[in-house]
Amino acid sequence: MYFPLLRSCWLVGSLSFLVTSCSNKPKKNEALIKGMQESLDASNRVIASETEIIHNSLKNETSDPKFSAKAAVQYGYVKRIDSITKPTLEYIHGLKKLQSISLNDAHILYKYIIEYKEHILNINPLIKEMFKNSLISISKFDDSAVLNKEHFAEKYFTGNSITSQKSMLSKIENNILFAAYNVTLFCNESIARHYPICDLQVLVPIITQSHSKLLPGDTLEIDAGIGNYKYYPNTEIQINGVKEKVEESSSIRKKLQVPTKPGKYTVPITISFFNETTGKQESVSTFVNYSVLSPCN
Repeated sequence: MYFPLLRSCWLVGSLSFLVTSCSNKPKKNEALIKGMQESLDASNRVIASETEIIHNSLKNETSDPKFSAKAAVQYGYVKRIDSITKPTLEYIHGLKKLQSISLNDAHILYKYIIEYKEHILNINPLIKEMFKNSLISISKFDDSAVLNKEHFAEKYFTGNSITSQKSMLSKIENNILFAAYNVTLFCNESIARHYPICDLQVLVPIITQSHSKLLPGDTLEIDAGIGNYKYYPNTEIQINGVKEKVEESSSIRKKLQVPTKPGKYTVPITISFFNETTGKQESVSTFVNYSVLSPCN
């Protein structure tokens, strides 16, 4: 079974912008942030459900004589993903029940989510190679050594309303769930379920974007590649109709400066590659959609 790659409905850039930049309209922003949290929570339920479906599918594969050996290995990785994810989500859910997030609570949360990324990447070398540059636990711009626990607490929790704090918790939960989904999907696809030759990988074009909501003049990062990002011959990637230089991993990272005019925008992407499984040159076209928001007055 093929499981489509889910996209996170809300990105932390737009949420943190509302939390930190629009304090002159508190009532309106509180309602907007609460609405964003509700959307995030709905998205989180969907992602958790989809991950569970993949988990059960992979578990069933361990009973299939044709694929049981590889499935057993990958299922072991998936159970490890679950064991790493569960305590992090439980801590987040506990914080959501509080009336306010303390400085100590934020520091502990920071430790959980930083260690979460480290533990996931250390499950095996292939997962680390595949996700070391794309696994997001806090935000695209804050997953670095520059952000420490004090900056994390100050930026996202200290002095913010409980509505803003809980919305941020929902967003972090969204990132954790989405990371678990992607790595679980990768493990599932690695057993090459649909092909008689078990050593072949399922070739799935993978496209991710740094944000779906940006401010005028911001930079949008797009990662595009094939399967497990190893080399595939004759790989061509076009973004906005322009052929891009492809790395040895059959992938690219493209930075685009978004327009200054608010509105909804689309970036067409075409990936052409030689599929060793079918023996044919194949092409996949898709779109990256994003919105440019109006700055707060």
